[in-house]
Amino acid sequence: MCSHITSSHPAERPVSIPCMWCCPSSPPATQAKVRKRLAQLAPLLNLPSAVTITAEGLAARAAKLHIRGLTSGAGLAALVYAACRLEAQPVSIATVAGAAGSDSTRVGHSFLALSRALELQPPPISPTSLTLTALDRLAAARRGDAGRPLPADTLGTLRRDVTRLLPWLDAQVPTGCRPGLEAGVALFLAASMAQLDVRVDEVASAAGVGVGPLLKRLGVVQGHVHLLAQRMLPYASSVAPARVASHLRTLMRLTTAMESAGGEGQAA
Repeated sequence: MCSHITSSHPAERPVSIPCMWCCPSSPPATQAKVRKRLAQLAPLLNLPSAVTITAEGLAARAAKLHIRGLTSGAGLAALVYAACRLEAQPVSIATVAGAAGSDSTRVGHSFLALSRALELQPPPISPTSLTLTALDRLAAARRGDAGRPLPADTLGTLRRDVTRLLPWLDAQVPTGCRPGLEAGVALFLAASMAQLDVRVDEVASAAGVGVGPLLKRLGVVQGHVHLLAQRMLPYASSVAPARVASHLRTLMRLTTAMESAGGEGQAA
């Protein structure tokens, strides 16, 4: 068993895409096999037909380059994730990887290699779309958990808060993490702002990320926000970093007012 998806087309530079389930001697996957695997995976991710159609088209292009290994594991997940990106479907790479039985690192490498081989130019991921999708998943999970559904007014508040929180966090806290982690952090902080009892593992599952990476990123963000609070709020010294979310609305109003005042001063 090898560890690559490979392209052996004589007219092309060999393409190597990391994968767990392929063999260099196997022929490129037929469209029928790709279609069958996509049909199995689509319900798990609630994919619209446009995504599966695009994935089939990508598989056909890959077959012409003799790219193998796109029907299972990281290769299949990379194919589906590429189609999701091209169709602006808000889904994290970790979610697709989990549904395909792979891990996000392998899928990420496979996606990048597949994108290079097929010269794909997917649009940037919208953290807002990912966060709102994660919120919908959290709400659906809560509906299935007796005694813990999200009231309609709370759900509306969370939607407004995450929409405002994401650009604010982007401006105040150094980024560079995966969009899925940004979505998970924003959703957890918005829930804390609303004084909603929510667990990190619930949010991680809804955002399609691991609990460990989410906890690590959440700690970084809370630390930066806590430092900002200490500079701007006279009572912040008594607030623990993990509790700083309860003061986020005040911080957001203050920083917005200061930025507006600064802009008016420059204009004058």
